[in-house]
Amino acid sequence: IQKDIERRLRDGFIKKPSVNVLVLTYNEQSYTIMGEVMIDGIYPLPSEKKIDLVEAIANAKGFTPNAKQSKIELFRNGEKKVYDFNDLFKIKDPDKKIFIQPGDKIKVPARFF
Repeated sequence: IQKDIERRLRDGFIKKPSVNVLVLTYNEQSYTIMGEVMIDGIYPLPSEKKIDLVEAIANAKGFTPNAKQSKIELFRNGEKKVYDFNDLFKIKDPDKKIFIQPGDKIKVPARFF
């Protein structure tokens, strides 16, 4: 690409062009949250800080009134784990928090009356 651009510039505009080509790749990491949250969808996963499951739910503006908060489902690498929001909220030790990883899918099911 660099040589081609230099040749084209030399053919019409500049006698001794010097061109540098830099290819950047952008790999945005994300997670999905769906179900009984206020704003479900795909959310970016920031590279500058880790977010836990509680914060991921907060990013979705919290639960709907119909959410079954005791059965939050986390799908990761083909496996499903179920968490109770009240238990997650009480965790203060960072080593015990459930941190979101790229590609995680979070489902908040509806409760039945």
